[in-house]
Amino acid sequence: MKQRLTMLALMLTSAILLIVKAQIKVQCGTNIFTESGGLHCLTIQGVGGKREPALSGVGQRLSKAGMRRQITSRSAEMPAFANILEKPELKDMIAYLHSCHDRRGR
Repeated sequence: MKQRLTMLALMLTSAILLIVKAQIKVQCGTNIFTESGGLHCLTIQGVGGKREPALSGVGQRLSKAGMRRQITSRSAEMPAFANILEKPELKDMIAYLHSCHDRRGR
């Protein structure tokens, strides 16, 4: 019984640490998006610039791989940020954008 409780406590602690780590990545990604000027051009939840694409709900529309391609490759809609963001910053920004599921506030 004691061994089961110990194992359950370890599993619960691990789950909590994973959740906290994910939340930290989202918060870091939010900061990177804001500090890199993302809100000057793009809109999320009704805040920011008016250029397309609006990013409200982007977490439902694009996979993480699709977000990575969009951010690192130049397109008609936006410049490439491949040479601006470090790899960890890119991962954090993708975590943030992936968390944007709400389509309201275009």
